[in-house]
Amino acid sequence: MKSATPYKDQLPTKQTASRVLWLWIGGSGIGALVGAILVLTLYPSAAFGRNPTGRFGWHLVGFALAIGIPFAISQWLILRYVLRYRKRVNIPFLVLWIPVTSIGFTFMILPLWWWDAEVFFFAPWYVVVPMLPGMIFLGLGQWFVLYRAITARFIWVLFTMLGAVTGAVLGLVAAFILFPLPLEATWAFVVGASIGALQGSVLVSDLDADLRRREQSS
Repeated sequence: MKSATPYKDQLPTKQTASRVLWLWIGGSGIGALVGAILVLTLYPSAAFGRNPTGRFGWHLVGFALAIGIPFAISQWLILRYVLRYRKRVNIPFLVLWIPVTSIGFTFMILPLWWWDAEVFFFAPWYVVVPMLPGMIFLGLGQWFVLYRAITARFIWVLFTMLGAVTGAVLGLVAAFILFPLPLEATWAFVVGASIGALQGSVLVSDLDADLRRREQSS
């Protein structure tokens, strides 16, 4: 006999929702951290305060992408895991998460090289200004992809931006305090985890709503 609620064991409890939330936060932070560690090896000349202000080079693009891609893949793998109850429904479209997120992260980071490093050292909150267009792109792009999978709410965009703003400022403060740890690694981890924290609450809520809709229609 077919169960009336075939999805009830996927995300119905506070314990399960909490695991998804922490998985999203940890995966986002670690993904960005792995990218930062990788980038310090591949593009040391693009590190904080080393590239001449305003001088473009493809190594800067590589630097930004090297952080964004691991962050994107980490989040994508978690989404594939938490959306396993949907099997093949809209899941192939979800692969767009990787390029959209990678490009969004690149758009956030790339403009930073057109600002003098001393500005961010003495006024970390200014880091939000050059990153803002990329934050908007990241939030909109991810929401566009996620909406096709679970009808995500548009508030995803706002929470993504708030997470990026919070992480960008606190990440710099933490990086300066934790000197001589690599600034890029500290900053990337805090930014990734902060985005994950704000997004995670929306994700858990939208997943729960999606499961309830599917239960009612089954």
